[in-house]
Amino acid sequence: MAERPPSRPRVAWEENRAPQESSSPPEPYEVCVPKPLKRSAPAGASSWQSLYREEKEAMQFIRAFVKSSEKEEAQRLQFLETICTLCKAARHKGLSQGLNAFCHRFELAENIKVLLKEEPRDHLHTAVRQRAMLAIAALSKVKMVLEGKKKSLLQACFRSVFLLPPTTDMQGLDTTLYFETLDAMDTMLWTLVLSSPASGFTELQTILQVWSSFVGDDASPACHTQIRIPILGQLLGRLILCRTCTNWETSWGALDALHHLFRFILRQKRTMLPEDNPEYLRRQREWEAENTSWLSSPSTSNITMAFGKYLQPSEKTDVILMAIEAMRDSSIYDKEEARSILDVAVREPASWLAEVPSIMRCIYENMECIRMASAWQSLDLLLLLMTDQCPGEVVTSLLKLSPSCDSAALAMWDVMLSQPHTLKKVLRELLSKLQDQRLRRVFSSDTEDACIPHLALLASSDIESEEFASLYKVQRYLRRPSLALLSLVLRGLITLSQRPETARKMLVLLPDIMETQQNANTDNKMKALLVFRNVMGHMMREEASLTALQLAEKLLPLFDDESSQLRELSICLFKDMIQMVVESDKQQMKQNVRRSLLPLFFHMSDQTESVAKASQEALVVAAKLLRWKKLKHLTQAQQTYRIGECLVRTTPKPQGWTRGLELHPPCLLSGTEPPKGSSPGLSPLPALRMLKETLAHLGPGSGTEGSQGLQTCLCLGLSLNLSPTGLLAGRWEWPEVGGGPGVLGGGTGATETGEGLCQPHALVLSPADAGQEQS
Repeated sequence: MAERPPSRPRVAWEENRAPQESSSPPEPYEVCVPKPLKRSAPAGASSWQSLYREEKEAMQFIRAFVKSSEKEEAQRLQFLETICTLCKAARHKGLSQGLNAFCHRFELAENIKVLLKEEPRDHLHTAVRQRAMLAIAALSKVKMVLEGKKKSLLQACFRSVFLLPPTTDMQGLDTTLYFETLDAMDTMLWTLVLSSPASGFTELQTILQVWSSFVGDDASPACHTQIRIPILGQLLGRLILCRTCTNWETSWGALDALHHLFRFILRQKRTMLPEDNPEYLRRQREWEAENTSWLSSPSTSNITMAFGKYLQPSEKTDVILMAIEAMRDSSIYDKEEARSILDVAVREPASWLAEVPSIMRCIYENMECIRMASAWQSLDLLLLLMTDQCPGEVVTSLLKLSPSCDSAALAMWDVMLSQPHTLKKVLRELLSKLQDQRLRRVFSSDTEDACIPHLALLASSDIESEEFASLYKVQRYLRRPSLALLSLVLRGLITLSQRPETARKMLVLLPDIMETQQNANTDNKMKALLVFRNVMGHMMREEASLTALQLAEKLLPLFDDESSQLRELSICLFKDMIQMVVESDKQQMKQNVRRSLLPLFFHMSDQTESVAKASQEALVVAAKLLRWKKLKHLTQAQQTYRIGECLVRTTPKPQGWTRGLELHPPCLLSGTEPPKGSSPGLSPLPALRMLKETLAHLGPGSGTEGSQGLQTCLCLGLSLNLSPTGLLAGRWEWPEVGGGPGVLGGGTGATETGEGLCQPHALVLSPADAGQEQS
């Protein structure tokens, strides 16, 4: 029924109306003459007109072809080719809306189906099938053009191709045209899936459902075994991950698509064997058992292993890439399911890790976007396996990805150099590239390249310690290294220093490594301390004593580092250095140990439990060296308050400390002047204010200056009878009445203002008293 044009609207304001009464005179007014309303243009008409102006000739040809009753082969091919050209032009010029209206008006999808149905089923002599599928692919890129029509178009395409007779039965077959037609179908399916919104598995379900009707038990397809599922690996990876989605509809849709896909793959394999083949029945039973197995327990691992038997190497690589991308922090997929996919690849590296450059690029591009520790473990294992299997490809790929060694590349080098067997292979590959005359350098400078032969020599057992030391002294590449070089070298040295014979050769490197720590970042400081720990652990005490003295002094500032891991490692290593000095060096070591007492005491209250425990153990070892039995017993018993009292009694007082503070407590409490002839003292209120201000600016990370400031606070606090544990925790606590464990002296309690403050003990002992305390 023809569309009825809208009637002209009634002009209401042309009717005569009685004038409204008003006390004021009427104001002049304009008479508006209405104009007839214009019929609105249909949606997309303006865009269609714009497209027509740009592509007038193409659109006129399509319109004439659709209306024509006689269609020659050349016209059919030109019609299909023109559709592809028109779609490309519309997308390029931003006129897709007009093309959408044009396609619906002249029913382009329906005309393509008619052309496919009219093609003969017994032979393949024209390129109509090929051009038709390319035209469908082009139309699928235009939004809404194929809405609701994809299934019927797929049926027409599959019918025109799958029902052809076997290639051996087709007379005068052009083999090139045959495979070009199959390639066109592959392109069409690829484009249909890629143009689908969201995950794309809805389109895959549609494709597989239509496909199944042509490759079922009763069908006799000729060439469906040569058709490839488009982007099968990517889709499979996405379907496996979507299967565990919290949305019920998405999860079951993905599982259904996986079921259809697996059935299709099995049918393809089955038709490749003739039924009279002895292997046919056996393989048939195996395939059916596999289909039942993973469906009964559809875990990520089971599904991945089931499909993995039938995937091409490139398709397996695509599954791995999808899993790596799914582990990004921003990914919506379950990270543990992605790890399960990688676990399967790691168990069968020979078949899954074939395309190393692609996997290396994916790891490199995603590494800095992954923070979950378990995901890092999976990537590390994957990278180590590839390095072990294909060291040449791995090294070459990483050098091409990041010649300047950015942070992502450094993290990958770090993993590759972390195991002895992979480190040797990596160094061998780097050395080979360095010796290649076609390459001027491997890294960004000659100095950085110089480290490669030295590390390679260390990794071999053919060089003696003296020879290696002589070679290093010629070009000391660790004196002023770049951060990248330092990170790589330290990572390699950590691995190499695990062997005693190699560790002893590194003694010549330790002084330069010590010097690099002044401006090093936290990561390199950690690596350097691990090198020291390994090297010193493999040396005799006589060899290590002098180095232990030097290292102990360098470790003290690290006790207050912001990184809890670095604090713990430096304190543990300091403890080891104390135990490593020989008798002749103990007196000199005692100077470093005395400087460490208060910092170690403070870190016994560290928020990180492992740091607190390491500090307690180090303080016990320090007390043993100083032959300070009371400090040792108090530390072992964790009597924090009494440890503080013990340390302040025997620790030299900070600058500005006056004996008036200890000799005249009544004057401090009242704020009056001390007796004549005595040293001036401090009143409690200014002292408390000083404590508050100082503690507000001190804490972990303040370095040596912070430790000295805390020492001052502790001395002031104990002089005012404050609890050292309270000071460290930011609280102002006073000893309870009658003393007791952890109490400096008896008293009646007090408030922060100092009222009722008990008389403190004198805190400065004579040298003789200090000696008695230590004994």
